[in-house]
Amino acid sequence: MARAEDNRATLPLSAVLAIGIGSLVLLAVAAVLTVVWTTFRDNTHDLLREKVVLVQQMTEMQLEAGASLSRPSLPTLVLTPDGVWHAPDLPPQVVKAVQALPEPSRTQAPVFRPMSVGTERYLVMARSLPAGVFYTLVGAREWRDPMLRVLWSGLAGLFILAVSVMLAIWAGRALARPIEALAVGAESIEKLDLQNAIPMPRSIFSELDRQARAFNAMLAGLRWFETYVPKGLVRKLMQQAQGGEIASVTVSSTLMFTDIVGFTEYSEALPASDVADFLNHHFTVVTRAIEAEGGTVDKFIGDCVMAFWNAPERQEDHAVRAVRAALAIREAILADNSQRSAAAFRGEIPFAAAQPVRMRIGIHSGEVVAGNIGTQDRRNYTIVGDTVNTCQRIEQLGKEVSAGEPVEVMILMSSATRAALPASMVSEEVGNFSLKGRHGRMSVHRLA
Repeated sequence: MARAEDNRATLPLSAVLAIGIGSLVLLAVAAVLTVVWTTFRDNTHDLLREKVVLVQQMTEMQLEAGASLSRPSLPTLVLTPDGVWHAPDLPPQVVKAVQALPEPSRTQAPVFRPMSVGTERYLVMARSLPAGVFYTLVGAREWRDPMLRVLWSGLAGLFILAVSVMLAIWAGRALARPIEALAVGAESIEKLDLQNAIPMPRSIFSELDRQARAFNAMLAGLRWFETYVPKGLVRKLMQQAQGGEIASVTVSSTLMFTDIVGFTEYSEALPASDVADFLNHHFTVVTRAIEAEGGTVDKFIGDCVMAFWNAPERQEDHAVRAVRAALAIREAILADNSQRSAAAFRGEIPFAAAQPVRMRIGIHSGEVVAGNIGTQDRRNYTIVGDTVNTCQRIEQLGKEVSAGEPVEVMILMSSATRAALPASMVSEEVGNFSLKGRHGRMSVHRLA
């Protein structure tokens, strides 16, 4: 039964991890770049300002001393108060470009102004001093090289970011892959589909590796456990369990007993391993037909099979299902006999193992008690009651009914089962019999 919370929207863990780690790395790189850029901008601006101010002060001292201006470390032009320009060793085009710049007021703080002369670019710091207006040129090299260093730093940060995001995606997938495999495996186990459950891959992370080894060990144990527990019955009980308990109830059920005729003599002619292989194959054929009709295989008793319907799952047509399963068993046994006979003629199996299997099937409907029977340590969901004994007696009655007849599969059923079948299912009454352990006589029918 689907739960309400099954409809909740979910996100892949790998995506969440990748986005989360990538976002953290992006924020970290952005913060570093912001700090680097701010520090660079402030430091570069201050250094340039200090250098320019020093050059201008040296130039002003030369003017006040009446000395001729020597070429300073940074090209500097001076417009004296009497309107005379001083431009030591500067190209005319540079001088002309500087003269075109607006003159700063004496109250204006010194500022940098961009200027281009041909292919050359400059930053010009203009400042009004008592000795005149000073224009100092800072070439592209002085301010471009620090910018290039910041640019390379930014590119390095972007590269680190890209590598970090890829590492985040890899780490996210590495973390999410085993968790996703665990979820898929748990879903298969929830459906009791143990054969298709895929073992978890090992992980480089110790915790996830321990999880994988524990899950794989559990899966191996459950696969062994599955061979001893009827999977179909467990699935039905899981669907109907209330609080982990299954209450014993009285229900109307249809039972089936099957038995191989002359199995003791047959098994004496074969090695023990061949007998086990034969029984495993035979039980597989019979069980497949029973479970195809929704029946529950209760137990294997030697070469016999006991099965029932209408418990724990409710089936209104349980008698019809049981009869259809018996007919399917008969068809499967006849086909299997033919195949084994052909295999013996081809020399694939010994003739002793190709003897045709003859079976008796008994079917009976009636009230039974269905529930968990056993001890606290070990329980078995089964059915008990007089109906069980009666069904087994009907199966054994096949010895008397089929005496002298070369019938490969004899199917007998009680009148209670016959009454629950539609008229289209043809049968014949073989007589009234007194069954061992029961009073009175019972009408028994043979399925055509």
